[in-house]
Amino acid sequence: MTNETLNQTIYVVIDGEIEPMTYRDYLKTFDDEDKLYVKEITADYYRHKYSGEYLEESEYNEKMEWEEDFKPDEWEYFGENTKHYELYMRSPSQFKNGKTDGWQFDDEEQAELEIFERTANWISEKNWDAPQWFYTEQAADAEIIESIATCYEIDNEVAAHIYRKEKIVNAIRADRETTRRAKVTAENEARKAYLATAVPAEAAAITIDEKFIDDLKEAENLTKKDKANRHASALKGLLERHGKEKIESDFWQVFRILKAQAKI
Repeated sequence: MTNETLNQTIYVVIDGEIEPMTYRDYLKTFDDEDKLYVKEITADYYRHKYSGEYLEESEYNEKMEWEEDFKPDEWEYFGENTKHYELYMRSPSQFKNGKTDGWQFDDEEQAELEIFERTANWISEKNWDAPQWFYTEQAADAEIIESIATCYEIDNEVAAHIYRKEKIVNAIRADRETTRRAKVTAENEARKAYLATAVPAEAAAITIDEKFIDDLKEAENLTKKDKANRHASALKGLLERHGKEKIESDFWQVFRILKAQAKI
């Protein structure tokens, strides 16, 4: 497994439609177990003052004990550093202390690539619910056409015609939905921009009074629904005393500003 393989775009057939994604995302999406993770294994090291050679603490102690010509004064404590990387199970029930089969990796990337390799094997062998994927969109199209032909007992040419028409209809629907969402988003953003100035301005034009403050105090002991009704009534009463029919911007945003002024 390589990063190039993981980053390539593949075409996945899901419910009769083609969804492009990277092979990495495919493996993450359909790895139901998500069972492995990378653990950094560290150790204390000593460094040779002259050669720059490193010894793990256990090796250093072993040389101290068994090698007569070992010169500890030529070594200095270097500190804790990464020893290697190992794969562990998220649930340690299968392996002792959660550790897998003892594989060791020099860097974290190698360990993560091994996880993806094992995930790919698991999906291939165990997860039969994982959808098919293809290297090209044309190959995915061919699979869907074959499925249509088999399902309706028609030849592939007719199935291909049906599929092409469905793709056109779906594309039109998708375009309309994109346009609708863009319109809704634009309207929402315009509304937010309007309220950002309109709400503070409208709140600034309303002066709270003792009656409004008393109404808020009374609402504090009510349940959630009754409190909301009492708050609404308090603001409506305040508006009436100001000769104002309604809030033009946003009722509850204005209320929150006025309530903050009342310090209730």
